[in-house]
Amino acid sequence: MSLLSGRDAASGLPARSTGGCGPWGRRRATRPAEECREATTDERRGFQGHFRTRKPGFGDCARLWNHLPARALVTDLGMSVIATPHSALRKEGKALGVPSQVRDAAGMIDREFAVRLVEAQLERESPGRLTVTHVEEHELAWIVSYQSAEYVRTGEPSQLSVGNGPFLVDRVDGGLHSIGAVSAVTGAWETDYRTRIRKTPTRTAVDDLHDAMRRTTATRGRIFAMHMLRQMVPALAHAEVIEYVNALQTGSPPAHLVEISTKALVPELDPVLSVHTIRTGQHATG
Repeated sequence: MSLLSGRDAASGLPARSTGGCGPWGRRRATRPAEECREATTDERRGFQGHFRTRKPGFGDCARLWNHLPARALVTDLGMSVIATPHSALRKEGKALGVPSQVRDAAGMIDREFAVRLVEAQLERESPGRLTVTHVEEHELAWIVSYQSAEYVRTGEPSQLSVGNGPFLVDRVDGGLHSIGAVSAVTGAWETDYRTRIRKTPTRTAVDDLHDAMRRTTATRGRIFAMHMLRQMVPALAHAEVIEYVNALQTGSPPAHLVEISTKALVPELDPVLSVHTIRTGQHATG
């Protein structure tokens, strides 16, 4: 007697029989009843989508699916999901948030969550066509690379996807970002990530100018500092130069003047090298 019989009316997938004979039926009969249940339509579809580009076999699945290992029996006719006894399958990342179970001992986002988040994004962008191939640990984020599922399956060069940069999953808040291939190779994304995504103060040419002006004011006087500022930032008006130098003597210059200096001294990041945010993090630690 086949383990799978009939089809589920809602999903169109093969429905699992609740009984049955043979070794599988006898083995299942010896297990606690609460350990085995019928998979819901959403679970069956989600499970099938997760393994669409993989080659699972019989027995325990080694990958995490919806945060929990699920024992699955997969055949050419369909599948049967046996839920783990300690919990039911969770909704995908709690609406892509970051529950505490996906953090490691140090309180950082773990590798499995990063992989699953990227897999979900790939499924939204190109259902069944792309798959995660490599994960690299970085101090800021998990760098998750992907490739054409057909190339991974066959090794056929014509199926190779080129020019695609990896995803970044923030290790603190679980935010999802992407970068270009050039930025990934050169590491140019790190500066943009630290300043714009993490809001980490970063020293720039403007800071060097302020230090030089303070030293000049202290050793040669305000007039020489003003000449230096006019040479470095010609866009400043004479009155603004005076205001700038006077402010530096007592503290920090006004923000609108610093903005003018920044535009003159700090080159804008090439959009090709910048970090693109797909989904901001929702559960920052702290």
